[in-house]
Amino acid sequence: QHHHFALVEALFIRRALKEPAAGRKRKLEGVVKKFLRFWKKAGQQHFREEEEVLLPAWSKHGRLDEDPLIMRLAAC
Repeated sequence: QHHHFALVEALFIRRALKEPAAGRKRKLEGVVKKFLRFWKKAGQQHFREEEEVLLPAWSKHGRLDEDPLIMRLAAC
C-alpha cells in the first residue's frame, strides 16, 4: 500500500507541474501537502525499514551480482 500510494502521489505531482501557470502553484501545493502528510506519518519509516532491515537481510541469502532484483534495490 505504501508503494502504491507513493507512486500515485508522484504521478499527481508530475501532473500538477504540467498545469497551466495560473493554477499550477495551488494544485502543486495541495498534492505536495498530501504527500508530505503520508511521508511523515508512515512513508519515511516504511522505506527506511526496507532499506536498513529487509534489503540487508535479503541480500545475505543471495549474491548481489547474481540476483538482479537485489542489485536493482541496492542501487536505488
